Amino acid sequence: MSLTAIALALLNPVAQHSMGVTKISTKTAAVHINEIVEHSTLPPATIDDLIHQKSLESECDAPIVAYPSSGTEYVHYTPRQLDALAARTAAYYSSIIQPRKSSTDPVQVIGLLGPSNLDYLATLLGITRLGHTVLFLSTRISEEAYVGLLQATNATVLLVDPSFAEMGDKVQRRSQLKVEPLCRRADYDCPGVILPSQTSMSPRRLDSAVESSNIAWIIH
Repeated sequence: MSLTAIALALLNPVAQHSMGVTKISTKTAAVHINEIVEHSTLPPATIDDLIHQKSLESECDAPIVAYPSSGTEYVHYTPRQLDALAARTAAYYSSIIQPRKSSTDPVQVIGLLGPSNLDYLATLLGITRLGHTVLFLSTRISEEAYVGLLQATNATVLLVDPSFAEMGDKVQRRSQLKVEPLCRRADYDCPGVILPSQTSMSPRRLDSAVESSNIAWIIH
C-alpha cells in the first residue's frame, strides 16, 4: 500500500474535502495517527511533534518501516532514524524552500510528485519539518490535472522524482512554478542511527498550538 493510501485510510473519516482534494490539518493527522501508536502523557499537536516525540520514547530504536535497498533486500528504519531523516531533508531543502522561522511566517504549499519510495517519505518528513503544507499528487493524472490542482492550492514549488521530470517540465512551462528534483538517498541517508542533534534543523522552532490549526497534507 502506498504512503498516500495509508494516510487516506487513517485520516479520511475526519478530512475536509474540496475541489477533489483532501485537506488534513496537522492536529487531525497527529491525533489520528497517535491512536494507532502508544499514547503519551502529552499528545503531539502536529505531525512533526509526533515524529520527534516517538524518537525520544523507549522503543525509539525498534524498526517501524522498511524500504527496499536493492533487489529483495530491505533496510529497516526506526522512529529515531525517521526523525533524523526529517531533519536532514529539511536542511537539504532549506536552500530551495524558505523555512518558517516562526508561526507568523506564511505557509507554502509544496507539490510532491513521484513514486512512494524512501526519497518520497524523506521529502514528506522534511517539508513538514520546514513548516509547510505537502500536496500529494497522483502519478496517474493528466498534465491539465496537475496544473489545475497546483493552481487551485496556490502551490509555490513542485518537487519531482526524476522519473517524472518530463511532466515536471511541462507543468513548469504552463504554471511558472519553481520545479525542483526530489532529494536522493545519498543526500540524507547513511548507515546506522543518525541523531537529530547532528543536523541544523530543530523541530522545536514553531509554536505547536498555532501550527495545529494549519493544513499539513493535501491529498488528491
